Amino acid sequence: MLIKRDILRALKSFHIQVVFIITILFSGIFTFFVANGNKIGISVFGNLTTYKDLSEVLLNGLDYTKGLGFLVTFAIALFIAGEYQFNTWQHYICSGRKRTEIYISRYIFALMLAITIFLMYTLSSYFVSVILGKSIDFSKFIFIIRRGVIVYMALTSIVVFLSMSFKNHIAGILGSLAFVFLEKDIISMLINIFNKININIEAFGKFTLMKINAIAPIDNINILTEMFLPCVLIIIVSTLLGNYCFSKFEV
Repeated sequence: MLIKRDILRALKSFHIQVVFIITILFSGIFTFFVANGNKIGISVFGNLTTYKDLSEVLLNGLDYTKGLGFLVTFAIALFIAGEYQFNTWQHYICSGRKRTEIYISRYIFALMLAITIFLMYTLSSYFVSVILGKSIDFSKFIFIIRRGVIVYMALTSIVVFLSMSFKNHIAGILGSLAFVFLEKDIISMLINIFNKININIEAFGKFTLMKINAIAPIDNINILTEMFLPCVLIIIVSTLLGNYCFSKFEV
């Protein structure tokens, strides 16, 4: 199976091992300092967020724009870029594998990688809080896990789409990272442009990763209709587009 090959390759991948180590260290140290009464501020492109309690540390992992999403995107994009750089996927095609099978297997593997990184962050934070005797509420922990899985399912589908749609491996990495940092600005710009020509696309904003990410920490929402269904729609659209682009590349 292609996924099995990907897993074996990932276990030997230096950059993925580095991402795992950074994730665990960042989560553990972050939790340690906040648990001991230190206020920590993280600024991403000028947006400063201050963390004062342990639940906020966990919520940081839920928000893909606050650092963890960068690690997830970097790990996935660089892994896929390696296949373009060394023409690995061409060997699969020559051996009789269909491109759709290759694309779907890439998404499944990338999703496994994204969820692994997310769980490493949340579990490290939770266990450090337990060791320090300041355990994070378990119900809050489960709350974040459930919603985080949905957020990273959607993020992964978009990153795979962008990474697989650029034949140039460097362009795939840069395009994926640019999306993580600029999605909000891009969506806002598109809405403003269409509003100026009297076309209302506000409803479109409800089916974006930005919207899913924004409402993920909110308690009183319908997780099925407001998070899961938009997530499924994003996955379907990005997979269809990505598979189409990938199918057009010459062997």
